[in-house]
Amino acid sequence: PEALEQVHEWLRSLKLVKGGYIDNRRDMKPSDPWPYNFAFVSDMGRDPASFIFQESMRKQIELPAYLMRWVNVVEHHQKATGSLARGIQSMLKFYNMDFQGKA
Repeated sequence: PEALEQVHEWLRSLKLVKGGYIDNRRDMKPSDPWPYNFAFVSDMGRDPASFIFQESMRKQIELPAYLMRWVNVVEHHQKATGSLARGIQSMLKFYNMDFQGKA
């Protein structure tokens, strides 16, 4: 829960969410409109939301709704460009960009 609270406080500092992270829980269906103006992005083939949800159930931690949907940036890159990318590194290479941060 501490890490979730830190992420939530960071989002609050950016004025992307209000209240505590427990206040942002909500039973959302995939067809529900997205109530936030941000999204978490991943280059994972497997949906991170599924992994986070399973871990939260195992650890009995309640999650805010904004962690239940993720954008697969590689999938969207492939749809937009027709270029096959096998992860963030190959996608960045397509754009002549270097990865910054920890890999």
